[in-house]
Amino acid sequence: MKVESNSLKRGLSNYALFEPLCLGILAALTNEKWNVKILDECIEELTETSTCEFYDLVAITSDTCTIPRAIEISKMFREKNIKTIIGGIHASVNIEESKKFFNIVVIGEAEMVWRELIHDYETNCLKELYKTDTFFDLNNAVLPRRDLFSDKYVFSVVYTSRGCPSNCTFCAVTKFFGRKQRHRPIESVICELKEIKQGKMVFFSDDDIIGNSKSGWERARMLFKQIIENDIKINWHAFASIEIAYHDDILESAAKSGCRWLYIGIESINKLVLKEMNKSKNIVSKTASVNKLIKKINSYGIMVYGGFIIGNDNDDKKNIRKLIRFIKYSFVNGFALFVLTPLPGTDLFQKMLFENRLFYNNYPKDWTRYNLSELSFTPKQIMADDFNQEYKRGQLLLNSRSIKYIKFILTLYTTRSLDLAKEIYNFYKYSVNV
Repeated sequence: MKVESNSLKRGLSNYALFEPLCLGILAALTNEKWNVKILDECIEELTETSTCEFYDLVAITSDTCTIPRAIEISKMFREKNIKTIIGGIHASVNIEESKKFFNIVVIGEAEMVWRELIHDYETNCLKELYKTDTFFDLNNAVLPRRDLFSDKYVFSVVYTSRGCPSNCTFCAVTKFFGRKQRHRPIESVICELKEIKQGKMVFFSDDDIIGNSKSGWERARMLFKQIIENDIKINWHAFASIEIAYHDDILESAAKSGCRWLYIGIESINKLVLKEMNKSKNIVSKTASVNKLIKKINSYGIMVYGGFIIGNDNDDKKNIRKLIRFIKYSFVNGFALFVLTPLPGTDLFQKMLFENRLFYNNYPKDWTRYNLSELSFTPKQIMADDFNQEYKRGQLLLNSRSIKYIKFILTLYTTRSLDLAKEIYNFYKYSVNV
Protein backbone atom coordinates (compact mmCIF):
# COMPACT_ATOMS: atom_id res chain seq x y z
CA MET A 1 0.00 0.00 0.00
CA LYS A 2 1.02 3.60 -0.47
CA VAL A 3 0.43 6.83 1.33
CA GLU A 4 1.56 10.09 -0.19
CA SER A 5 2.14 13.18 1.93
CA ASN A 6 2.36 16.59 0.38
CA SER A 7 3.52 19.96 1.62
CA LEU A 8 2.64 22.84 -0.64
CA LYS A 9 4.57 25.04 -3.01
CA ARG A 10 5.78 28.53 -2.15
CA GLY A 11 7.65 28.91 -5.40
CA LEU A 12 9.58 26.09 -7.03
CA SER A 13 13.32 26.08 -6.58
CA ASN A 14 16.37 23.84 -6.96
CA TYR A 15 16.45 23.72 -3.18
CA ALA A 16 14.18 24.26 -0.20
CA LEU A 17 15.08 25.59 3.22
CA PHE A 18 13.37 23.23 5.63
CA GLU A 19 12.54 19.55 5.65
CA PRO A 20 8.79 18.87 6.10
CA LEU A 21 9.35 17.40 9.56
CA CYS A 22 5.69 16.62 10.29
CA LEU A 23 5.48 14.40 7.21
CA GLY A 24 8.66 12.55 8.14
CA ILE A 25 7.21 11.85 11.58
CA LEU A 26 3.93 10.53 10.15
CA ALA A 27 5.93 8.30 7.81
CA ALA A 28 7.78 6.88 10.82
CA LEU A 29 4.44 6.14 12.52
CA THR A 30 3.14 4.25 9.47
CA ASN A 31 3.60 0.50 9.68
CA GLU A 32 6.13 -1.22 7.44
CA LYS A 33 3.71 -2.76 4.97
CA TRP A 34 2.92 0.71 3.67
CA ASN A 35 5.13 2.25 1.00
CA VAL A 36 5.41 5.94 1.89
CA LYS A 37 6.37 8.75 -0.47
CA ILE A 38 6.84 12.40 0.46
CA LEU A 39 6.41 15.11 -2.16
CA ASP A 40 7.22 18.73 -1.33
CA GLU A 41 5.97 21.31 -3.80
CA CYS A 42 8.76 23.69 -2.82
CA ILE A 43 10.91 21.33 -4.89
CA GLU A 44 8.66 19.33 -7.20
CA GLU A 45 5.21 20.36 -8.38
CA LEU A 46 2.49 17.79 -8.29
CA THR A 47 0.82 17.50 -11.69
CA GLU A 48 -2.00 15.45 -13.21
CA THR A 49 0.63 13.20 -14.77
CA SER A 50 2.36 12.52 -11.46
CA THR A 51 -0.96 11.51 -9.89
CA CYS A 52 -1.48 8.68 -12.37
CA GLU A 53 0.17 6.18 -10.06
CA PHE A 54 -2.31 4.64 -7.66
CA TYR A 55 -2.26 5.64 -4.00
CA ASP A 56 -4.41 4.45 -1.13
CA LEU A 57 -4.24 7.61 0.96
CA VAL A 58 -2.96 11.11 0.31
CA ALA A 59 -2.12 13.16 3.40
CA ILE A 60 -1.73 16.90 2.90
CA THR A 61 -0.42 19.58 5.22
CA SER A 62 -0.89 23.26 4.50
CA ASP A 63 -0.81 26.67 6.07
CA THR A 64 -3.52 29.26 5.47
CA CYS A 65 -2.26 30.95 2.30
CA THR A 66 -1.71 27.61 0.51
CA ILE A 67 -5.05 26.04 1.41
CA PRO A 68 -6.52 26.77 -2.08
CA ARG A 69 -3.65 24.76 -3.57
CA ALA A 70 -4.26 21.97 -1.05
CA ILE A 71 -7.87 21.86 -2.22
CA GLU A 72 -6.72 21.58 -5.85
CA ILE A 73 -4.50 18.62 -4.94
CA SER A 74 -7.29 16.97 -3.00
CA LYS A 75 -9.62 17.34 -5.97
CA MET A 76 -7.10 15.69 -8.31
CA PHE A 77 -6.96 12.59 -6.14
CA ARG A 78 -10.60 12.46 -5.10
CA GLU A 79 -11.59 12.40 -8.76
CA LYS A 80 -9.60 9.14 -8.91
CA ASN A 81 -11.50 7.85 -5.85
CA ILE A 82 -8.42 8.20 -3.67
CA LYS A 83 -9.11 9.42 -0.16
CA THR A 84 -7.41 12.58 1.04
CA ILE A 85 -6.46 13.73 4.54
CA ILE A 86 -5.83 17.30 5.69
CA GLY A 87 -4.07 18.33 8.90
CA GLY A 88 -2.31 21.32 10.42
CA ILE A 89 -3.36 24.47 12.23
CA HIS A 90 -5.57 25.86 9.45
CA ALA A 91 -7.57 22.65 9.10
CA SER A 92 -7.87 22.32 12.87
CA VAL A 93 -9.57 25.71 13.23
CA ASN A 94 -11.59 25.53 9.98
CA ILE A 95 -13.13 22.11 10.39
CA GLU A 96 -16.36 22.61 8.43
CA GLU A 97 -14.49 24.17 5.51
CA SER A 98 -12.00 21.29 5.50
CA LYS A 99 -14.73 18.64 5.52
CA LYS A 100 -16.06 20.02 2.22
CA PHE A 101 -12.84 19.41 0.31
CA PHE A 102 -11.11 16.49 2.05
CA ASN A 103 -12.31 13.03 3.04
CA ILE A 104 -10.67 13.09 6.46
CA VAL A 105 -9.72 15.96 8.78
CA VAL A 106 -7.11 15.52 11.50
CA ILE A 107 -7.51 18.03 14.31
CA GLY A 108 -4.52 18.78 16.52
CA GLU A 109 -1.25 16.85 16.76
CA ALA A 110 -1.45 13.98 14.28
CA GLU A 111 0.82 11.64 16.29
CA MET A 112 -2.10 11.13 18.68
CA VAL A 113 -4.36 9.60 16.04
CA TRP A 114 -2.23 8.54 13.06
CA ARG A 115 -1.86 4.86 13.92
CA GLU A 116 -5.59 4.68 14.66
CA LEU A 117 -6.34 6.30 11.29
CA ILE A 118 -4.16 3.82 9.41
CA HIS A 119 -5.74 0.90 11.27
CA ASP A 120 -9.22 2.22 10.46
CA TYR A 121 -8.31 2.35 6.78
CA GLU A 122 -7.03 -1.21 6.87
CA THR A 123 -10.25 -2.40 8.53
CA ASN A 124 -12.49 -0.30 6.25
CA CYS A 125 -13.90 1.92 9.01
CA LEU A 126 -12.41 5.35 8.38
CA LYS A 127 -13.99 8.33 10.14
CA GLU A 128 -14.37 11.87 8.82
CA LEU A 129 -12.73 13.46 11.88
CA TYR A 130 -9.83 12.43 14.07
CA LYS A 131 -9.08 14.52 17.13
CA THR A 132 -7.90 14.27 20.69
CA ASP A 133 -8.47 16.47 23.70
CA THR A 134 -4.94 16.02 25.04
CA PHE A 135 -1.48 17.01 23.86
CA PHE A 136 1.08 14.51 22.60
CA ASP A 137 3.47 13.17 25.24
CA LEU A 138 6.93 13.99 23.87
CA ASN A 139 8.39 11.06 25.79
CA ASN A 140 6.86 9.00 22.99
CA ALA A 141 8.48 10.99 20.18
CA VAL A 142 9.72 9.01 17.18
CA LEU A 143 12.56 9.86 14.85
CA PRO A 144 11.38 11.05 11.41
CA ARG A 145 11.99 9.08 8.21
CA ARG A 146 14.81 11.26 6.92
CA ASP A 147 15.54 8.71 4.23
CA LEU A 148 12.39 10.01 2.52
CA PHE A 149 13.60 13.62 2.43
CA SER A 150 15.22 15.09 -0.66
CA ASP A 151 18.88 16.06 -0.42
CA LYS A 152 17.89 19.53 -1.66
CA TYR A 153 16.96 20.81 1.80
CA VAL A 154 19.30 23.38 3.34
CA PHE A 155 18.26 22.57 6.92
CA SER A 156 17.55 19.38 8.79
CA VAL A 157 14.66 20.23 11.12
CA VAL A 158 14.57 18.98 14.71
CA TYR A 159 12.21 19.88 17.54
CA THR A 160 13.13 19.71 21.22
CA SER A 161 9.88 21.12 22.66
CA ARG A 162 6.34 22.09 21.74
CA GLY A 163 4.12 24.82 23.08
CA CYS A 164 4.85 28.51 23.44
CA PRO A 165 4.92 30.47 26.71
CA SER A 166 3.88 33.61 24.85
CA ASN A 167 0.36 34.29 23.61
CA CYS A 168 0.81 36.79 20.78
CA THR A 169 -2.48 38.02 19.34
CA PHE A 170 -1.36 37.32 15.75
CA CYS A 171 -0.23 33.72 16.35
CA ALA A 172 -2.24 30.48 16.60
CA VAL A 173 0.57 28.30 17.98
CA THR A 174 -0.76 28.36 21.53
CA LYS A 175 -4.18 27.23 20.28
CA PHE A 176 -2.57 24.26 18.55
CA PHE A 177 0.35 23.28 20.82
CA GLY A 178 -0.63 24.96 24.08
CA ARG A 179 0.99 27.67 26.22
CA LYS A 180 2.83 25.28 28.50
CA GLN A 181 6.10 24.19 26.95
CA ARG A 182 6.44 20.42 26.71
CA HIS A 183 10.02 19.18 26.56
CA ARG A 184 11.28 16.20 24.63
CA PRO A 185 13.84 14.00 26.43
CA ILE A 186 17.34 15.33 25.74
CA GLU A 187 18.67 11.84 25.00
CA SER A 188 16.07 11.51 22.23
CA VAL A 189 17.19 14.83 20.71
CA ILE A 190 20.86 13.84 20.88
CA CYS A 191 20.07 10.49 19.25
CA GLU A 192 18.38 12.29 16.37
CA LEU A 193 21.22 14.78 15.96
CA LYS A 194 23.68 11.91 15.69
CA GLU A 195 21.70 10.53 12.76
CA ILE A 196 21.95 13.77 10.79
CA LYS A 197 24.73 14.05 8.25
CA GLN A 198 27.73 15.90 9.65
CA GLY A 199 28.05 19.40 8.26
CA LYS A 200 24.30 19.72 7.62
CA MET A 201 22.77 22.84 9.12
CA VAL A 202 20.13 22.16 11.76
CA PHE A 203 17.05 24.21 12.49
CA PHE A 204 15.45 23.73 15.90
CA SER A 205 11.76 24.38 15.22
CA ASP A 206 10.80 25.09 18.85
CA ASP A 207 8.80 28.29 19.22
CA ASP A 208 11.35 29.42 21.82
CA ILE A 209 14.50 27.36 22.29
CA ILE A 210 14.89 28.35 25.97
CA GLY A 211 11.35 29.31 27.03
CA ASN A 212 10.66 31.72 29.86
CA SER A 213 11.01 29.65 33.03
CA LYS A 214 13.88 28.48 35.24
CA SER A 215 13.20 24.89 34.23
CA GLY A 216 13.34 25.87 30.55
CA TRP A 217 16.61 27.74 31.00
CA GLU A 218 18.19 24.84 32.88
CA ARG A 219 17.00 22.43 30.23
CA ALA A 220 18.55 24.58 27.47
CA ARG A 221 21.87 24.54 29.36
CA MET A 222 21.73 20.76 29.60
CA LEU A 223 20.84 20.35 25.92
CA PHE A 224 23.68 22.54 24.70
CA LYS A 225 26.08 20.84 27.11
CA GLN A 226 25.10 17.42 25.75
CA ILE A 227 25.64 18.56 22.16
CA ILE A 228 29.15 19.66 23.14
CA GLU A 229 29.98 16.57 25.21
CA ASN A 230 28.78 14.23 22.46
CA ASP A 231 31.03 16.09 20.01
CA ILE A 232 28.14 16.75 17.62
CA LYS A 233 29.48 19.14 15.00
CA ILE A 234 26.56 21.17 13.73
CA ASN A 235 25.72 24.75 12.86
CA TRP A 236 22.27 25.35 14.25
CA HIS A 237 19.57 28.01 14.04
CA ALA A 238 16.55 28.48 16.30
CA PHE A 239 13.72 30.76 17.38
CA ALA A 240 14.23 32.64 20.64
CA SER A 241 12.88 35.66 22.47
CA ILE A 242 15.01 38.73 23.11
CA GLU A 243 15.15 37.57 26.76
CA ILE A 244 17.93 35.15 25.86
CA ALA A 245 20.29 38.13 25.95
CA TYR A 246 19.92 38.22 29.76
CA HIS A 247 21.48 34.75 30.10
CA ASP A 248 25.21 34.97 29.41
CA ASP A 249 25.89 31.36 30.34
CA ILE A 250 23.21 30.10 27.95
CA LEU A 251 24.55 32.29 25.13
CA GLU A 252 28.06 31.00 25.76
CA SER A 253 27.03 27.33 25.73
CA ALA A 254 24.74 27.90 22.74
CA ALA A 255 27.64 29.38 20.77
CA LYS A 256 29.99 26.54 21.76
CA SER A 257 27.39 23.96 20.71
CA GLY A 258 27.16 25.47 17.23
CA CYS A 259 24.50 28.18 17.37
CA ARG A 260 24.85 30.35 14.28
CA TRP A 261 21.62 32.35 14.07
CA LEU A 262 18.76 33.17 16.41
CA TYR A 263 15.45 34.22 14.86
CA ILE A 264 13.89 36.76 17.23
CA GLY A 265 10.43 38.27 16.90
CA ILE A 266 11.22 41.87 17.80
CA GLU A 267 8.04 42.98 15.99
CA SER A 268 8.13 46.70 16.88
CA ILE A 269 9.96 49.38 18.84
CA ASN A 270 6.70 51.09 19.83
CA LYS A 271 5.52 50.23 23.36
CA LEU A 272 1.84 50.66 22.50
CA VAL A 273 2.17 48.31 19.53
CA LEU A 274 3.96 45.69 21.64
CA LYS A 275 1.25 45.83 24.30
CA GLU A 276 -1.40 45.56 21.59
CA MET A 277 0.26 42.37 20.27
CA ASN A 278 0.58 40.99 23.81
CA LYS A 279 4.38 41.19 23.54
CA SER A 280 5.03 43.33 26.60
CA LYS A 281 8.07 41.21 27.42
CA ASN A 282 9.76 42.84 24.42
CA ILE A 283 9.52 46.22 26.15
CA VAL A 284 12.94 46.98 27.59
CA SER A 285 14.31 49.95 29.50
CA LYS A 286 16.46 52.58 27.83
CA THR A 287 19.47 51.21 29.72
CA ALA A 288 18.81 47.81 28.13
CA SER A 289 17.65 48.81 24.67
CA VAL A 290 16.85 46.22 22.02
CA ASN A 291 19.95 47.31 20.13
CA LYS A 292 22.16 46.70 23.17
CA LEU A 293 20.67 43.25 23.68
CA ILE A 294 21.25 42.33 20.03
CA LYS A 295 24.82 43.58 20.31
CA LYS A 296 25.32 41.37 23.33
CA ILE A 297 24.06 38.29 21.44
CA ASN A 298 26.36 39.19 18.55
CA SER A 299 29.33 39.39 20.93
CA TYR A 300 29.08 35.59 21.33
CA GLY A 301 29.35 35.11 17.58
CA ILE A 302 25.62 34.51 17.18
CA MET A 303 23.75 36.35 14.44
CA VAL A 304 20.27 37.78 14.99
CA TYR A 305 17.55 37.58 12.36
CA GLY A 306 14.86 40.01 13.47
CA GLY A 307 11.20 39.69 12.60
CA PHE A 308 9.18 42.92 12.39
CA ILE A 309 5.48 43.59 11.80
CA ILE A 310 3.66 46.70 10.59
CA GLY A 311 -0.07 47.37 10.39
CA ASN A 312 -1.10 47.34 14.03
CA ASP A 313 -3.82 49.66 15.28
CA ASN A 314 -1.21 51.92 16.89
CA ASP A 315 0.90 52.12 13.71
CA ASP A 316 0.73 55.33 11.70
CA LYS A 317 2.94 56.60 8.88
CA LYS A 318 5.42 58.13 11.31
CA ASN A 319 5.77 54.95 13.37
CA ILE A 320 6.18 52.77 10.28
CA ARG A 321 8.96 54.98 8.91
CA LYS A 322 10.65 55.07 12.31
CA LEU A 323 10.62 51.27 12.50
CA ILE A 324 12.02 50.85 8.99
CA ARG A 325 14.86 53.23 9.78
CA PHE A 326 15.55 51.31 12.98
CA ILE A 327 15.74 48.02 11.06
CA LYS A 328 18.21 49.41 8.57
CA TYR A 329 20.61 50.89 11.12
CA SER A 330 20.10 48.50 14.03
CA PHE A 331 22.44 45.67 14.97
CA VAL A 332 20.10 42.99 13.56
CA ASN A 333 22.16 41.06 11.04
CA GLY A 334 19.20 39.89 8.99
CA PHE A 335 15.55 40.83 9.02
CA ALA A 336 12.07 40.29 7.64
CA LEU A 337 9.35 42.93 7.47
CA PHE A 338 5.87 41.42 7.60
CA VAL A 339 2.41 42.86 7.17
CA LEU A 340 0.19 42.10 10.16
CA THR A 341 -2.05 39.23 9.07
CA PRO A 342 -5.18 38.04 10.94
CA LEU A 343 -4.76 34.31 10.49
CA PRO A 344 -7.68 32.04 11.45
CA GLY A 345 -7.37 30.67 14.95
CA THR A 346 -5.81 33.86 16.32
CA ASP A 347 -7.25 36.49 18.63
CA LEU A 348 -6.45 39.01 15.91
CA PHE A 349 -8.68 37.23 13.38
CA GLN A 350 -11.58 37.15 15.83
CA LYS A 351 -11.15 40.86 16.53
CA MET A 352 -11.10 41.83 12.85
CA LEU A 353 -14.07 39.58 12.14
CA PHE A 354 -16.07 41.08 15.01
CA GLU A 355 -15.22 44.64 13.94
CA ASN A 356 -16.03 43.86 10.29
CA ARG A 357 -12.62 45.07 9.12
CA LEU A 358 -11.57 42.18 6.87
CA PHE A 359 -11.16 43.00 3.17
CA TYR A 360 -11.39 39.42 1.96
CA ASN A 361 -13.93 36.83 3.10
CA ASN A 362 -14.58 34.72 0.02
CA TYR A 363 -13.10 31.61 1.56
CA PRO A 364 -11.34 29.38 0.75
CA LYS A 365 -10.30 31.30 -2.40
CA ASP A 366 -9.29 34.43 -0.47
CA TRP A 367 -6.98 32.58 1.92
CA THR A 368 -4.20 33.24 -0.59
CA ARG A 369 -4.42 36.89 0.50
CA TYR A 370 -3.41 35.97 4.05
CA ASN A 371 0.26 35.68 3.18
CA LEU A 372 2.08 38.06 5.59
CA SER A 373 2.94 40.48 2.79
CA GLU A 374 -0.50 41.81 1.78
CA LEU A 375 -2.85 44.02 3.78
CA SER A 376 -6.06 42.09 4.41
CA PHE A 377 -7.95 44.43 6.73
CA THR A 378 -8.74 48.10 7.31
CA PRO A 379 -6.01 49.72 9.43
CA LYS A 380 -6.95 52.33 12.03
CA GLN A 381 -4.23 54.96 11.87
CA ILE A 382 -3.47 55.03 8.15
CA MET A 383 -5.39 54.68 4.88
CA ALA A 384 -4.93 51.35 3.12
CA ASP A 385 -3.42 52.95 0.00
CA ASP A 386 -0.99 54.96 2.12
CA PHE A 387 -0.06 51.83 4.06
CA ASN A 388 0.71 49.93 0.87
CA GLN A 389 2.90 52.80 -0.33
CA GLU A 390 4.78 52.86 2.97
CA TYR A 391 5.29 49.11 2.88
CA LYS A 392 6.60 49.26 -0.68
CA ARG A 393 8.84 52.19 0.24
CA GLY A 394 10.14 50.31 3.26
CA GLN A 395 10.94 47.20 1.25
CA LEU A 396 12.85 49.27 -1.29
CA LEU A 397 14.90 50.97 1.43
CA LEU A 398 15.61 47.72 3.24
CA ASN A 399 16.66 45.99 0.02
CA SER A 400 18.81 48.80 -1.35
CA ARG A 401 22.44 48.22 -2.26
CA SER A 402 23.63 50.20 0.74
CA ILE A 403 22.26 47.61 3.14
CA LYS A 404 25.12 45.17 2.60
CA TYR A 405 27.69 47.80 3.52
CA ILE A 406 25.75 48.97 6.58
CA LYS A 407 25.23 45.47 7.91
CA PHE A 408 28.85 44.50 7.12
CA ILE A 409 30.18 47.38 9.22
CA LEU A 410 27.72 46.87 12.08
CA THR A 411 28.36 43.12 12.20
CA LEU A 412 32.11 43.67 12.25
CA TYR A 413 31.62 46.13 15.11
CA THR A 414 29.42 43.89 17.26
CA THR A 415 31.11 40.52 16.64
CA ARG A 416 34.71 41.61 16.09
CA SER A 417 34.78 38.87 13.47
CA LEU A 418 35.75 39.59 9.88
CA ASP A 419 34.52 36.14 8.82
CA LEU A 420 31.02 36.79 10.16
CA ALA A 421 30.97 40.27 8.65
CA LYS A 422 31.90 38.80 5.26
CA GLU A 423 29.16 36.21 5.62
CA ILE A 424 26.61 38.96 6.21
CA TYR A 425 27.97 40.98 3.28
CA ASN A 426 27.63 38.00 0.93
CA PHE A 427 24.15 37.29 2.27
CA TYR A 428 22.98 40.77 1.23
CA LYS A 429 25.07 40.78 -1.92
CA TYR A 430 22.82 38.09 -3.39
CA SER A 431 19.54 39.16 -1.81
CA VAL A 432 19.23 42.91 -2.47
CA ASN A 433 16.92 43.99 -5.26
CA VAL A 434 18.19 47.38 -6.37
